[in-house]
Amino acid sequence: MAKDLELEKKDTDELLEHWKDEIRRGLRYRKQFGLDETWPEYRNYYRHFFEEGTVNTNLVYSSIAAESPSIMYAFPHITVSPLRPGYEAFAYLMESIDNRLAFQQNLADEARDIIIDVATTGVGPIILGYDSQFGYSMKSEGAFEEGKTNTNRDPKTFNRLEYETTVQSGMPWALRCLPEDFLVPWGLSRFSETPWFAFKVVRPLRDVQADPKYDGKARDNIESSKSVDYETHPETDKRFTEGGYPDELQPVFMWEIHDRRTGMVYVISDGCEYFLRKEVDVLQTRLGLPAEVLQFVKDPMYFWGIPEVRYYKAHQQEMNEIIDQRRAFRKAALLRFLIQKGVLASGMYEKLLSGDPVLWLEVENATGIKDALITLQPIIPPDFTSLKEDIWNDVRTVMGKSKPYMGEQLGKTHITATETNTAMQQAGARDMEKREKMAGFIEKVISKENEILFKHWDQNQVQQVVGPDLMTYWVQFKGSQLRSDYLIQVAVDEMAPVTRETKIKEAQGLLELMSKDQTFTQAFPDAAMQIRKTLMAQFSWLNFRSFGPSEGVGNNPQQPMSPEQFAGQFPQMQQRGRGKAPPNLEVAKR
Repeated sequence: MAKDLELEKKDTDELLEHWKDEIRRGLRYRKQFGLDETWPEYRNYYRHFFEEGTVNTNLVYSSIAAESPSIMYAFPHITVSPLRPGYEAFAYLMESIDNRLAFQQNLADEARDIIIDVATTGVGPIILGYDSQFGYSMKSEGAFEEGKTNTNRDPKTFNRLEYETTVQSGMPWALRCLPEDFLVPWGLSRFSETPWFAFKVVRPLRDVQADPKYDGKARDNIESSKSVDYETHPETDKRFTEGGYPDELQPVFMWEIHDRRTGMVYVISDGCEYFLRKEVDVLQTRLGLPAEVLQFVKDPMYFWGIPEVRYYKAHQQEMNEIIDQRRAFRKAALLRFLIQKGVLASGMYEKLLSGDPVLWLEVENATGIKDALITLQPIIPPDFTSLKEDIWNDVRTVMGKSKPYMGEQLGKTHITATETNTAMQQAGARDMEKREKMAGFIEKVISKENEILFKHWDQNQVQQVVGPDLMTYWVQFKGSQLRSDYLIQVAVDEMAPVTRETKIKEAQGLLELMSKDQTFTQAFPDAAMQIRKTLMAQFSWLNFRSFGPSEGVGNNPQQPMSPEQFAGQFPQMQQRGRGKAPPNLEVAKR
């Protein structure tokens, strides 16, 4: 028995050293091909962190601020379609669940922050989880019985150990990960083929020692990360190492590793000789690892994308230099006179330099006054303005953006409205490409979250659903009851900056066209209902979910129907939605 334990410890030591080596290789890969040492500089441009006392035109912030709302002006509606026959009703239920979860998780805010990450670092990772921010463990009490745990609290004091409000017990979550905290194996090209990924977790020593999901020996031996073995990124680490924390709040730097090859999850720390976690990774699904990555400009060979700021970093520096030179010339232009010493009486210099109008000055010696006083005519070179405009034009060319796109007025020009619209369309094509990438990114996140729900929602859940007849229904279900193959689609057009009035007009026009085309109506009988649903959603003050009866099975959260009951009534709901059946006056008797 003792020999077996010795062999197990040897294997564990070798495995721990293996993963430490993998982390070091991943860091070198990011440094060499991701050029992560430049990321703080790019991010500081966005922050407008320039040399104190200088005046700057911030090309980086202006470009990102103009582009971000064009990529995702509003978070899109998520549409779910069944890939198996007979699951239409379940797809309706999944669609309601997915849109609710996206709202509760603040997925829109995470996506907007990721847009900035992609522009300044080239990659935008997001981490998926369930129940606990620092790892859902089936070893925790309640994992099997309830599908949720209490590992977010200290079991002795019941004080909180986790503080992120969007992470709720028994619920999935999706949080942006700083690119500096994200690692993949050396040489990886695409995230879809990665055998593992890791991300850095920083927690106070006190919380790590109290968290029951971590191994007991590891908690007893853990130390704060006062010195970092893994060459971790200085900008992110100094958020925690320069705070002057007391001993119990000293930071612990940990790497959480999700390994697809073995199906395991590992947590290691530079201040510990044991695995904090080494167990089956219950967040992995048939769709892969619990993370996704967004990139707008992919490197042809390497995983680490290309930050767009890199393309016009030199333009930002050149712009700053031009402004500095213009400022120096303007200061030199303040020199107006050369005066011979002793010509002006005492106190006359102060009067000359005051802000009050000076009608006359008394001089001591009027002889040769023309020679004693010389007026200068300083000149500020006019080239500075044109040089700045040239740089702006270069940046717009790199980004494929026009002046109107950047919010600038064209003024009087020979350019026609048609030419302006063509330029806007070309810029819009680049935006559309990025919107498509963002949409695909969101679709992958939602698809993976659904797989997590199918796996871990073992207890009854209740969801409000708007049926095909635009009536609301309450359905009670378990995750396993909804398991199937679904097509997750994001309404890309909803991400574009389109006004509510335009959307209403488009919907009304489409309904009018459909009313005149019976062939289309017969081929797509549910299309009109979907348009009406979209139309009603444009009026935020109209809570059409509250319409309909409130008594009876399925009409309130206290008396929900089962998924099978909802599916059984689905054909009648469709008939009412198509206007081919009278209103269901018996709905309250369900």
